[in-house]
Amino acid sequence: MPISESFGIPYKAMHRCSHGGSYTVEQHRFCTACTMQKHWPSGDNSVPLLHVSRSCEPASPWFSLLRACLFDGSDSLPARACAYNRMTRSCRYTNVDTARIAAVSCSHSPFTSPVAHARLMELLDDVGPTLTHFVHCGDLLEAAAASVHADEHDHTLADEFEHASNFLRSIREALPESCRLIWMNGNHDDNIFKRDPRRIPKALRDMIEIGRDSRWPEFSNWTQHPYAKNQRGQVQIGQVVFFHGFDAGQTSDELEALQFNNITGGHSHRLFVRGHTHRPVPPTQCHRTRKVPLPYWYANVGTLGPLTPDWASRMDTSAWGAACLITETKTDRPNRLCAKNWNAELVRLQEI
Repeated sequence: MPISESFGIPYKAMHRCSHGGSYTVEQHRFCTACTMQKHWPSGDNSVPLLHVSRSCEPASPWFSLLRACLFDGSDSLPARACAYNRMTRSCRYTNVDTARIAAVSCSHSPFTSPVAHARLMELLDDVGPTLTHFVHCGDLLEAAAASVHADEHDHTLADEFEHASNFLRSIREALPESCRLIWMNGNHDDNIFKRDPRRIPKALRDMIEIGRDSRWPEFSNWTQHPYAKNQRGQVQIGQVVFFHGFDAGQTSDELEALQFNNITGGHSHRLFVRGHTHRPVPPTQCHRTRKVPLPYWYANVGTLGPLTPDWASRMDTSAWGAACLITETKTDRPNRLCAKNWNAELVRLQEI
């Protein structure tokens, strides 16, 4: 029985080479002395397939395992199929990098909590040198000048930019130079640029240039993403998806996780991280019903802003808190990661 039939591989033909001697086989290449060539069954004779010989010396650990699977002395179909499955499982992620990410949200400059900020810096002193990404999930600014609600704040938009710039700089300086810095715009940030005459007058909107104003060069160090409930409004690193959030109901974390799962391809085993509600939630599995889990998870990083603001005096803020999510994930494409390849921990920074 041909080896391809033994393994049940309809689109590949693997045969022993008929030549003798010892030859080197590199991954995804032919034996240099082999003249036998097989092609895709579709009739495309321009794509030759891989040949493996018992006498060939493997040039990589992958081929050592492959040769052991093909020539282990067993001709039974179950034995060879099991050996092939073991090979593919052990080799699937050997060359995939790992990202280590920290995420926060809703710092609302200039109202950022000094306690939460100080504890975040203490956390970054510990884990910062190992981070590959830092994600601010939005509402970096309060944007009081662009609010449609009446307020009595004395600060200006320039004061917010100055405070936010210093806040981001303190984070960047605690991280490695190679760490990627990401700022997801939240609804407060987006209010500044929104085409709404009740917010920033149209004649002044072009004067606001976050990232290009020489007075606040820190913004140019951060990659900004728009506030949008589509592909543009999210950042995906391996199996972890970051966005700001739109709804604020008690079940909105789970509902928006499922919505963004559909928006971003529907791949399983992913974690969806957001802020917006100011209620920190550790990584939690989604459920179709109470007893039927789904292969998706969600988390909320709460707020670094004030926990009892005046404007929320008539609201229940007992669940509000400051937190930072530390997560590790494989960075391969989600459609290639067929199992849960991330882990995450929510670190509480401040609670009411």
